[in-house]
Amino acid sequence: MTERMNPAAPLTMSSQEIADLVDARHNDVVATIERLFTKGLLRSSRKTRREETGGRPIDVYDLIERDTHLVVSGYSDEHRARGAGHCRWGGAGSQASPRRTADHGPSTVPAS
Repeated sequence: MTERMNPAAPLTMSSQEIADLVDARHNDVVATIERLFTKGLLRSSRKTRREETGGRPIDVYDLIERDTHLVVSGYSDEHRARGAGHCRWGGAGSQASPRRTADHGPSTVPAS
């Protein structure tokens, strides 16, 4: 993640860092980011910055945490599975919750 120069600014992760994290080519990660921007799913700025790489400079996106998770989930089954635990079904650390079944009265559903 990029260092915080301004404590009020949100933490970000660059598209290059995401590519390294998920072991993917940077241009593939950029294509994913641009596709998600087109669909209106990312909240980060569409603005890029130029980064020197020792060869040809590349355009790099800096994504906020939420958007980083969204992009990474497309490359990682494990990350996608962790994210699924935070849906309306109770989250990863939830306890068993009571529910009413059709004919059997209250029962307990174990946390997944």
